[in-house]
Amino acid sequence: MSEALISVVRLPSALSALVEVLNFEQMPNPAEMSNLVQAAVDWTRNNPRVNPAGVHLLSAWNEFDEGHFFGPVLPQYGGSSRLESVGAVLNRLQHEIASFDEQLTQK
Repeated sequence: MSEALISVVRLPSALSALVEVLNFEQMPNPAEMSNLVQAAVDWTRNNPRVNPAGVHLLSAWNEFDEGHFFGPVLPQYGGSSRLESVGAVLNRLQHEIASFDEQLTQK
């Protein structure tokens, strides 16, 4: 086997070791995830002049290889718990908006 081929074969384990050493991110648990989303919503409510569109970017749905995601994963890695926690905040927000809209139409 050539030296180049051996290097390529060994590369994944070398990268794995490097990722272990340089592992900077720590995934939020579901409660932390929902708290972060709620904090963003609250901040926008309190700062409408800074974010008049009321738009938020919630990282990335499926950046599994980059370590920032909230899409569903295998059960041993949290399943859909992060996604469900984000959904719970957005569902509450949707109900608040619907209630507010209903109040406006009754006046």
